[in-house]
Amino acid sequence: MRGNRWVVLALSLGLAAAACSSNKTTGTQGGGGGGGKQLTSVSFRLDWIVDGSHTCFFDALTQGYFRQQGLDVQILEGAGSGTTATLVANGSNDFGFSDAGVVAKTINSGAKIKMVADIFERSPSIIISSKSSNINGPKDLAGKSVGGTSGEAPLQLLPAYLTANGVDPNQVKVVNIDPAAKIPALLKGRVDAIVAYSSSDLPVAEGEAPGQLAVQHYADFGVITLSNGLITTDDMIKSKPEVVRGFVKAVQMGFDDCQKDPAAAIGRLVDRFPQTVNKDQATIALQEVVGNLHTDRTKDKPVGYMDPQDWADTLKTLQQYAGFTNPQAPETYFTNDFVGS
Repeated sequence: MRGNRWVVLALSLGLAAAACSSNKTTGTQGGGGGGGKQLTSVSFRLDWIVDGSHTCFFDALTQGYFRQQGLDVQILEGAGSGTTATLVANGSNDFGFSDAGVVAKTINSGAKIKMVADIFERSPSIIISSKSSNINGPKDLAGKSVGGTSGEAPLQLLPAYLTANGVDPNQVKVVNIDPAAKIPALLKGRVDAIVAYSSSDLPVAEGEAPGQLAVQHYADFGVITLSNGLITTDDMIKSKPEVVRGFVKAVQMGFDDCQKDPAAAIGRLVDRFPQTVNKDQATIALQEVVGNLHTDRTKDKPVGYMDPQDWADTLKTLQQYAGFTNPQAPETYFTNDFVGS
């Protein structure tokens, strides 16, 4: 099943790169809270294939919150934060879900994008290994192989994780692996460890090897960075602020549902993807997501609100450990104009 989904995803990514989204206005569409008004069509590229970490986005879709904001939203699967940031930057997609560090690097490379709401404010980046490998901390990775997918945020931040803990990144062999093959590669011993997200990969891995895995959280070993949030282009922010505001508002409503009644939100996701989303795994994933929504500085703020100092700390970490050069003012990379206060 996963193989088939990745064929579809590859095709959709290719089509997206070939034809930019037009932000067209569709005909009248009733239902889902649309109110019979004209809807503006936008595309939203996820960071990964659909799993429990995306529950709240699909809750906003299923519950009609996007339509209440005048939007007809197409949610597309992704292949890593780097790819998502590129597809948004080149106009192939209107919105994306991408890691803050990846977004900052993409902006420094000349892309005209910004983060308009940060969702994972405590990084979900982790290292997963088998307990039998005795890899219990970053220093244990020296001389080992680590699998990851090109473009995904945990892999891009791996040098920061290693350097921050006194490990020369050149001592670790990085193996590029297809996303669907990462966990099988680990469990079959083809690599010693994999980079992953606690909100997506970990529930699947634990489901396949319960009690057999060791987990290292980047945030517990000194790599404190903001992670995935909603991004769009500077042009969209300038020319269609009402679209951006409506999109962010609908997502916030979805997250409100997820926090008030997580079981119901999970149920709606499983109903939408009965063949590919596992209820138990999705429940673990959503718990991880909700646990990463705020930093100490934003705990009393709406979902998505970003503290400038959290961004400054993220940029400092990237500069110190991940080869990030010429950091600009934090406000270059984000705006809170659409999240409320």
